[in-house]
Amino acid sequence: PQLVLLQKTLLNIEGMGRQIYPELDLWQTAAPYMEDWMRERMGFAGLLRQFSANAPQLIAQLPEVPKLAINALNEIQKLGEHNRQQTRMLGELNRTLIEQSKNRRYSRLGGYALIVALFGTFLPMSGMASQSDALIGASVLGSLGVYWMFIKP
Repeated sequence: PQLVLLQKTLLNIEGMGRQIYPELDLWQTAAPYMEDWMRERMGFAGLLRQFSANAPQLIAQLPEVPKLAINALNEIQKLGEHNRQQTRMLGELNRTLIEQSKNRRYSRLGGYALIVALFGTFLPMSGMASQSDALIGASVLGSLGVYWMFIKP
């Protein structure tokens, strides 16, 4: 982030400088300073300097590293077990949802069968079927409707 802010600042300075002196190339002028800065901050010497600055803290935490590593491995193992448990639970939930969907479908079908059986009882009055045929059809459809709605296959 600091490099980006530096480049943005240099771009603004270059824009103002070119208004005064059109041949100004601030990037070419600033490149050696930026390279030195990067080498100092991100080069081997910079990393070594940062490590030496943090060395006392790192050395103080060194005895805790095995314990932290074992704790991290235990947590990873627990996460794996938890993941397997959630996978099983999701599978059970999926089976339950499929079963509920199937039950709703059969209940709907049973409801439709009962409604058709009810209308079938009125067919003899309209002269579209004999009373015995309508009674047999309504009985069969009503029985199927009750079976599908309440007993379920």
